[in-house]
Amino acid sequence: MSSSGKNITPPHLPKRERQQLLEICDNSLAEFVKLSGVKIVVGVGKFAEERAHKALKDFDVEIYSIMHPSPASPAANGCWSDIALKQLTDVGLTSYIRNEKL
Repeated sequence: MSSSGKNITPPHLPKRERQQLLEICDNSLAEFVKLSGVKIVVGVGKFAEERAHKALKDFDVEIYSIMHPSPASPAANGCWSDIALKQLTDVGLTSYIRNEKL
């Protein structure tokens, strides 16, 4: 965060800091997947999906993404939950959310 409290996204960090942050996040995700046995990962936004593919390239997991609910995205404003639910439905993941038997 900046001194004003504004969120600083990775592209706005100095290159060295961004690389360190991404390495820590990638390693944390890989360690979590390894320890938990997760088989499906859903990135919130394309950036998160891309990072998951990079971090989990050696894992047997399925990786999907849903739209990021960013205020900068006109498509996400107002009906993000409906869009996200449709995206999860389209790839067959809503049964996990609703705790239904597969």
